Amino acid sequence: MTRDVLVLGGGITGCAVAREAALRGMRVLLAEAEDLAAGTSSASTKLLHGGLRYLEYGWLSMVRESLREREVTARLAPHLARPLPLVVPAWDGRRPGRLALRTAVGLYDLLAGPHPLARGRLLSTARTHALLPDLTTEGLRGGVAFADRQTDDARLTVEIARAAAALGAEIRVGLRAVALLERRGKVAGATLEDGITGERTEVLSRFVVNATGPWADRLRALAGLNEPVLAPSRGTHVVLHRPMPDPGVMLLGERRGRRTFVLPWRGRTLVGTTDLPERGAPDAVAPTGEEVRSLLAEIAAHFPRWRTGPESVLSAFAGVRPLLRSAAHATLDAPRDHAVLEERGLFTLVGGKLTTWRAMAADLLDRMAGPAPPAVARASLTRVVAEGPVAGLPPHLAAHYGARGQAVLARAASDRDAAAPLDGEGPEIAAEVDVAVEEEFARRLTDVLLRRLPLAQDPRRCRSLAPMVAARMRTLLGWSARRESEEIATLESRLHRDEAWRA
Repeated sequence: MTRDVLVLGGGITGCAVAREAALRGMRVLLAEAEDLAAGTSSASTKLLHGGLRYLEYGWLSMVRESLREREVTARLAPHLARPLPLVVPAWDGRRPGRLALRTAVGLYDLLAGPHPLARGRLLSTARTHALLPDLTTEGLRGGVAFADRQTDDARLTVEIARAAAALGAEIRVGLRAVALLERRGKVAGATLEDGITGERTEVLSRFVVNATGPWADRLRALAGLNEPVLAPSRGTHVVLHRPMPDPGVMLLGERRGRRTFVLPWRGRTLVGTTDLPERGAPDAVAPTGEEVRSLLAEIAAHFPRWRTGPESVLSAFAGVRPLLRSAAHATLDAPRDHAVLEERGLFTLVGGKLTTWRAMAADLLDRMAGPAPPAVARASLTRVVAEGPVAGLPPHLAAHYGARGQAVLARAASDRDAAAPLDGEGPEIAAEVDVAVEEEFARRLTDVLLRRLPLAQDPRRCRSLAPMVAARMRTLLGWSARRESEEIATLESRLHRDEAWRA
């Protein structure tokens, strides 16, 4: 098998590279070992943001690019870029103070260009308290308000992969690179192994892209490149049972660079993130008790009326950021910009952030294959999801699929079984399982329950729905009874791993 571009890794970076390469007329194969967004790309803080805190490091160009790309994503997939108002409280005796924060959000507006999402404004103590009535008033000295955007990171990744496939890219999940092929001393392909059947396939390619995120050094080692380029950082989040309305909150710690987001998320409250060096295998990353307790302590200090015991946590999740090594001693200070490395014919894309997925992919293709023609550059700004009306759609279909929700609704209208609710607790319907399998590359039970449907935050519902969803997938994919049981066991193992911190 031969291709122009072989992309290894199906996170948002790999999917973006596949889309960009397909836009340029290249024959593309994307191979993902587990599932789209199975790693870092489903474990973010769910924000498309410019990085207000990066201003204190002087990373102005990064903030400008991120703000630009935030709005590009809003044009490409509007239902996955919800405007989210945010408040940054200011505290007596803590830096930065209220006026310094106002200067920062003013610069943020300036870097956003002529049409910022929402202009930052100074808040009095009374106004801050009115917006956040549960926030402690002890030492409160007002704050600032600004806005960024909120996304479903896993859903955005899937939509980018679908856009790449629509342009001709082949998207394959469950294929792991077990060896890199060489021609004349350079990487020229890979041996891919199916994780279920064990079948191996050799793929020769003009370009091989390492977009495996925190696994990048592991793949580089297959090419004999043993000097690490990553300083992996673990980020843990918790989802609290309690609901939280807008606005979200960004709490700045006394330590430089430290911040905690407290955000509305699917009717609950999302709190994160930690930022600690990760020395273990990315495959096994999970929230630790220490990290969860640290996040809950932060909430208890700022929202004293809230319950903050372990029972207040609905779920927790962790991911590994593939940060570049730098002279900084702490991952908090490590730069968030991306780098393209070309080593013996292997192109590795590391660093960066969720918000700049499109720009990172374009940069890699420019360096790898030369600048794109103007028509292709313009095409990269076209929508990754179908245009069309969302009015009249059930709210959860509009929010989850955008205009594509019309097709999901049409499935339900033509099939009584597909129209059936998954359970009595949420709006999801059986047709969404069919869509995940037939249109969104899902092959495992975990793919559907943890990444295609908005259920990852609720382990109890995942367990409850597992038998019914697995039975439907068995019919769709021709599983054996044994395979069906194995899929349920795999899901349980994953949920148990993420809940081990409770022990």
